[in-house]
Amino acid sequence: MNRLIEVQTHRSIELTRQIASSGEGSVWRTNCSGLLAKVYHQPSVERIQKLEVMLKNPPEEMLANIGHTSYAWPVAILENEKGQRVGFLMPEIKQGRQLTEIYNPSLRKRLKLEVDWKFLHTTAYNFALLMESIHRAGYVIGDVKPENILVNPQALPSIIDTDSFQVRDPQGHIYRCPVGSEGFTPPELIGKNFKEIDQTEVHDRFRLGVIVFTLLFGYEPFKGVWKGGGEPPELNEWVKHNYWPYSGNGKVGLADYMMPLDIVHPELQNLFLRCFNDGYSVPAMRPSAREWRLTLGMAIAELQVCGVVDTHLYHRGNSSCCWCERTAKGLPDVFLFKRTVPAVIAQPEQKPATLSHPSNKTPTAVSHHTNKTTNKNNQFSFKKGTIGAIVLYIIGFIKYSWVRQLTFIILGIVLCFVWVFVVIMSINYDTMRR
Repeated sequence: MNRLIEVQTHRSIELTRQIASSGEGSVWRTNCSGLLAKVYHQPSVERIQKLEVMLKNPPEEMLANIGHTSYAWPVAILENEKGQRVGFLMPEIKQGRQLTEIYNPSLRKRLKLEVDWKFLHTTAYNFALLMESIHRAGYVIGDVKPENILVNPQALPSIIDTDSFQVRDPQGHIYRCPVGSEGFTPPELIGKNFKEIDQTEVHDRFRLGVIVFTLLFGYEPFKGVWKGGGEPPELNEWVKHNYWPYSGNGKVGLADYMMPLDIVHPELQNLFLRCFNDGYSVPAMRPSAREWRLTLGMAIAELQVCGVVDTHLYHRGNSSCCWCERTAKGLPDVFLFKRTVPAVIAQPEQKPATLSHPSNKTPTAVSHHTNKTTNKNNQFSFKKGTIGAIVLYIIGFIKYSWVRQLTFIILGIVLCFVWVFVVIMSINYDTMRR
């Protein structure tokens, strides 16, 4: 069966080369540039009905403005020469690597990938944006796993295997996601039959938390040194009983290669604790995709380059580079390659804000005829602010390495000259007004 028919247009589709196969079907290259075909071994009526709903109701393509394909979404249904519907056409995701190759330091090193910590933050941000769009359209991903997420050199992810999503049709019928992946299934669903469960966005929130953690730390959250006695349990048991290093139950500790939670932005720390601790007892407490996206955007803005190794980035609220501290312990440097391709932080479409004065009154113009008392108060505020800036400057000076200290010294000399000049001009101006 190397020839199929596109149902909507009756166009002939040639299957030219098989590139993947699984228990449910196979994926083929076609004679249509940029399109792949998925052909099921035994397609059921319900599976085809699910495809028809997906075809009519695609999620918003958040990155269409930059020519990126975010989802391998069905674009046409295929039938064989007997008129039996057997699969679908979908866009081909090009230049994408599996997420495992992106977050795993050993694989990155072997493949010589240009990945730094900002790239990993950006990938997490963009994936959260995609999940936000999917949830807005009423879908649940369900089977979230690294094999189903491809990432291009600009940190833009794409989701494949979309036909496994949970889909709801306009009449309210739910086509369930029948599969799940170990380590990404929330604790309340472990041991359940996915074919009998209507999942919600809350279940996807757990999976998103695992993806974000894995990207930023290089390993899964439910991992570490087992301290609970006896043999370490299976992975599903770790998740089911919330065995991770920050659960507070004392069952798991950090291995030597693991980085502490406080290397990430404080707000990200809070989201991880909400997702895995608060969300363990009350799943609705897990952060939404939008919360993850906004917080990751904040964290990206507060990353800074190390003054010693320019491939290291770390949160600027920390006193030193966590990656240099890691290598100082004799552990491998996980960021060896400097990026030459810029990572793209995707931005959702937003309406421009309407500017208005808070009191709905016309702002009062500031009078130039200020009295002497006001001038003195302004000078006092200026001097007080300057003293505060100097104190902060000294604190910052103490915190950084000698390379950055030298920069501070030079910058400090320049600022002193500027400050003296401004004070002299301020005094002269006040004298002239008198």
